[in-house]
Amino acid sequence: MPLPIPDNNQPYVYQDQILPIQKLKGGVNKKIMNKIISQINGMLTIYSRLLLVRVDIRLYQTNGKNTLIGKLMKQLVRALESHYKSKVGFFWVREQSTPKNNIHYHCFMMLDGRKAKNSFGLKPHFERACYLLADINYYFPDNCNYVINRNDINSLLLAIYRTSYLAKNHTKEFTPVGIRRFGCRSTQEK
Repeated sequence: MPLPIPDNNQPYVYQDQILPIQKLKGGVNKKIMNKIISQINGMLTIYSRLLLVRVDIRLYQTNGKNTLIGKLMKQLVRALESHYKSKVGFFWVREQSTPKNNIHYHCFMMLDGRKAKNSFGLKPHFERACYLLADINYYFPDNCNYVINRNDINSLLLAIYRTSYLAKNHTKEFTPVGIRRFGCRSTQEK
């Protein structure tokens, strides 16, 4: 069965494997791309079936730091782990089109795919967290759900292809020195 990855891909080498990722304006940030793949693989060592959900976060006002995204992720992890009674992983990247534009984040959440079936179950938790934090909003893009089965290479490659967008260099160049461009929850964290 052919891999359902669009033709506009480029090869990416990760630990002696060649993986298809998106062709990205300005190229790919290898540190971010490697960490994305590592996070997905790490969650697959915990769960044989993984739900990966892509989500975008917008800030209405910001102090230039990543304080709100950190608070949002902490709140979401606590709520989702309590709800699903399983470990939750996440990954976010910070982007800003110009120095004057508001900061936005591209993210993905990873959950036990036997308990979480799609993004619909995450929405109430996002709504509550955004309400409590204020000045923050979320958006689930089209086709935001990816189910990855540990022994299904096609499902893994498709998720890596989709999440490779987060590793683009373009729109990260306005991140001030000393401010992180990405963040994640380590698969070793409790």
